[in-house]
Amino acid sequence: MFKIEEEYVVDPTRKQLEGFTEKDAVVLKPRPSKGDQTGAFWCDKPIFFPYRREAAINPAREIVELELMDPMHGQKRAEMPLFANDKGQPFTKSQVQGAFKAMLKMAVPADKVGHYSFHSYRVYCACMLDSIGCPPDKIKRILRWVSDEALNTYVRDGETMYVRWLDGMEHAKVDTVQVANLPATATTLEFVHYESEYGEEDEDQEENEGDDER
Repeated sequence: MFKIEEEYVVDPTRKQLEGFTEKDAVVLKPRPSKGDQTGAFWCDKPIFFPYRREAAINPAREIVELELMDPMHGQKRAEMPLFANDKGQPFTKSQVQGAFKAMLKMAVPADKVGHYSFHSYRVYCACMLDSIGCPPDKIKRILRWVSDEALNTYVRDGETMYVRWLDGMEHAKVDTVQVANLPATATTLEFVHYESEYGEEDEDQEENEGDDER
């Protein structure tokens, strides 16, 4: 569905799609996946893609373009898969992988094609979110990961992380201290003396006196 002018639209008109602005968005309702096979974690939480006309990569813009290129309305829209072949059938895994490899060959040397997969871009997305300070629980939500293990496996630190934090050490102020390292001031010694000389009875008496005062 689509969020257009603060309203949710299931079957937008061509005029509405052509009038998309930066305030609008595409909304996807997730289905169960390998990482969430029962749909118990993410299937009640929609995915919002903000529309950005000039961004280098923008899912909302691409889906709007797809809608304009191959419009679907009414019952046909309800029955047609979002991503379908010319026969209106969902793409098979082999078809998607074949198309992906064909596109890679147009952009990278042939001997490098095997180094990439759709999962490569998932890892890239996780690393980019981490690099801009996105909290770990939000990265898991955006990428639909359930376990911390997945997050720790695929969020990989690079040169920028080391430079940022190690450079920052130069201006860091460390003021933590262990109790054993505190100076033995007169006040501290008096407190220790009071405890050892009077013991627990006087503490109880002090509490009772406090109760009387209240």
